[in-house]
Parts: sequence; C-alpha cells; structure tokens
Amino acid sequence: MEELITPDTPLHRRWESTWTGGGVLKQLQDAISVLWRPMHEKTAHSSGGRPSGQFGTAQLYREVYYRMVNVHHLDNLLWV
Repeated sequence: MEELITPDTPLHRRWESTWTGGGVLKQLQDAISVLWRPMHEKTAHSSGGRPSGQFGTAQLYREVYYRMVNVHHLDNLLWV
C-alpha cells in the first residue's frame, strides 16, 4: 500500500495512468451531479480489506479526491 501512495514509485505512476480524467464522469459534468463513493469495501486489514494507518485507506481516499478534483477538475461529484 505504501508504494501505491508514494509519488514517483512505479506502482503510483501506473495507478495515476489509469485515472484518465474520469472518462464518463467528465462527459456528465455539465449535465448532472454524480454520487461518487470510491473504495466502499471493507477497510479493516484483518477482514481482507486495505490497511489502516498512515499508508491506509484514508490516505488513498485523499489521493483519489485530489486527483479527481485538482487534476481532472471534476466538480460534479458528490462525495459519499
């Protein structure tokens, strides 16, 4: 998980390349708002989800938020 959220690691660069601007979300931007609920699965590490802590789900959520809002400039997402 730490490699995923650490800038300039191979895994982080590959992850960033998969976010192409939201595709359909970008197309919908002028028409509707979208209820956006990324990473809604279980988050407890012992339950098979992502780990918690400094390099856990909360940080990954912040990365996704930053990318969708500040890189792809999506303003039609209602974060739930």
